[in-house]
Amino acid sequence: MQRRIFTYLILGGLIGLGWISKSAAQKIETGVVTTSVYCVPATVSVPFTKKGGAFGTGNTFTVELSGPTGSFSSPRTLTTSGSASPLTATLPDDLPGGSGYRVRVVSSAPQVIGTTGATILTISSKPNPPSVATTTYNYCVGATATQLTATASGGNTLQWYNAADNPVASAPTPATASAGTQVFSVAQVAAAGCVSDKVTITVQVSGTPGVPGGASSVEICEGSPASPLTATGNNLKWYDAADNPLPGAPTPPNNTASTYKVTQTVNGCESPKKTISVAIKAKPSPPTVTASYTYCLGQTIPPLTATGASLKWYDANNNTLGSAPTPPNTASSSYRVSQTINGCESDKTTISINITQTPGPAATTSVEYCMGATVTSLTATGTALKWYSAASGGAPLAAAPTPSTASAGNTNYYVSQTLNGCESSRVAVTVTIKSLPAAPSATSPVEICEGSPASPLTATGNNLK
Repeated sequence: MQRRIFTYLILGGLIGLGWISKSAAQKIETGVVTTSVYCVPATVSVPFTKKGGAFGTGNTFTVELSGPTGSFSSPRTLTTSGSASPLTATLPDDLPGGSGYRVRVVSSAPQVIGTTGATILTISSKPNPPSVATTTYNYCVGATATQLTATASGGNTLQWYNAADNPVASAPTPATASAGTQVFSVAQVAAAGCVSDKVTITVQVSGTPGVPGGASSVEICEGSPASPLTATGNNLKWYDAADNPLPGAPTPPNNTASTYKVTQTVNGCESPKKTISVAIKAKPSPPTVTASYTYCLGQTIPPLTATGASLKWYDANNNTLGSAPTPPNTASSSYRVSQTINGCESDKTTISINITQTPGPAATTSVEYCMGATVTSLTATGTALKWYSAASGGAPLAAAPTPSTASAGNTNYYVSQTLNGCESSRVAVTVTIKSLPAAPSATSPVEICEGSPASPLTATGNNLK
């Protein structure tokens, strides 16, 4: 009796909650699903019909999915949207493949399990996208393009699409007639008809760049150091005249004309070759000079001269001088000079300056005479002797001087010699005129007896004669 009362109480509560009706006559008939083949993830539209009494407040309808063989022993509750027929349910991507799936609609208030739908569903997993070696291709205008490739897996087939996302019968071959970007895509299709996500492949066709900038002709002075050729552009490539690639910018020879070629590469596209012609400008002859000069020591020397264009002067060590040099007059030296014509410098020619120093003549540098003595002209041994009355300056005497002995004293004369046009320094000759001494003292006259022995005469003085 107590058990029956408890049962009535439970049923009353369920009716009050709306989970079951008083008549308990609510029914759900699951309708026919119009699409039977699905590639997950996907959505399925499930129609249903409610019969019997009204469903309770807060009731929700949900779609359940059977196992792959149609058994609802462990149904899968699908995420469902909608409160009226048809419901939209999501088939998740973790469902195993199978061809016996079925669906049904269930309610929550009251809990009613609808009939099993008559439609047998085939569910397949969406395959992974096909593998491609690269998703970006670069071509130059006019290049030969190859057919695009991709690899399907597990016996699947490839489906290609053009830029408008329309299917095409086979793998496309990009067109390279004009520059631009082309977009293709590819998916793989499983045997059950499931199509993978698409892989996008971009093909960039770039126009041919212009030739590199820079001079197309270069002139090199014969024999002058040459520099590597230059051009303006990206990723320059150098070639010889026969189109053989070179490892870098070439340095042309400086003794013969030559030809080279250069291109630039932009976006992987190489430009046409630009030809650079290298001409050799003849080296001018050296300027005309007097190769050797001879000057006397101390002589005033003018600046050196040469005949030529745009002269350049150098010292003996090839250091550049600002202008024509004035050689020193104290030591021999040498200089070099070149001329520049049409931008090319000649070889240097050397000018030697020889400084000659003439030795003084041989002469007795001290001569003494007694006052009143008869003297001769002074003498010296040398060439082209010149006598002077002064140590420097002044005009030479007309002839070798004859000292005067009229009075005592010292007089200096100077003499030089000239060899090869160079006069020596002057040698001093000092002439000393000595005063006469007094007569010696002696007894005079002296008387001697005839026949008597005589004695030598005597006198008082120095160096008696």
